[in-house]
Amino acid sequence: MQKFTAIKDPDAVHDYIIDWSDVMNLHSPVDSISSSSWVTDQGTVIDSDSNTSLQTTVWLSGGILNEVAKLVNTIITTGGRTYVRTINVSILDT
Repeated sequence: MQKFTAIKDPDAVHDYIIDWSDVMNLHSPVDSISSSSWVTDQGTVIDSDSNTSLQTTVWLSGGILNEVAKLVNTIITTGGRTYVRTINVSILDT
């Protein structure tokens, strides 16, 4: 599992994008994203999400001040592979 970090104000609404092209290009033929799902915690709310063949996007609101929310993205590829990446979002008054 690969982890990333970000900072978010609890009153802000932000988009977070994960570029999966590094793992999609490992295979021949090149793989692509078939489905994507997101899970979060610490009072954050997933407002919407979308994906292309190589990237996933989520819009996140809310959060508990001074906590770290885990934003976990799981994808399944057209080749049947499952990958997971986590964004640790520090909820700070910015």
